Amino acid sequence: MFFARRNSNVFTIDLEGDAITINTSSLLAFDASLEEAHHVGRQRGHARRRPVQPDADGPGTVGITSDGPPMLLDCSLQPTFVDPQAAVCWSANLAPIVKNDFTIGSLIGRGSGESFQLAFHGPGFVVVQPSEGRPSTPGSR
Repeated sequence: MFFARRNSNVFTIDLEGDAITINTSSLLAFDASLEEAHHVGRQRGHARRRPVQPDADGPGTVGITSDGPPMLLDCSLQPTFVDPQAAVCWSANLAPIVKNDFTIGSLIGRGSGESFQLAFHGPGFVVVQPSEGRPSTPGSR
């Protein structure tokens, strides 16, 4: 079976006893053999207050979407900082920390434009998309 979502890139990850955390808006489909747990709650300290993401653990296959070609980043060598809207999925053993880079320069246009980032560090990976995603509108799925 094939699925599509707003002309997004679709990729699959085969899980062999591994677990990943998926950004809720990027989860497309998953194999019936996967144990999929929905967590209710919110990330603390995040300006846009996104719901906590579901975890998927294998064996099995999960289908994930990305707004543009996805890029895999290794977080084991050094801390990796990601825009929260660009994070697609990551190794479930990683616990992202919300980092606030707000400075007074941000108020007068001298900042990067991103006050909040997710910091990942440890054995594992994070998959990012080359955008902050498309805004959701009612009936757009």
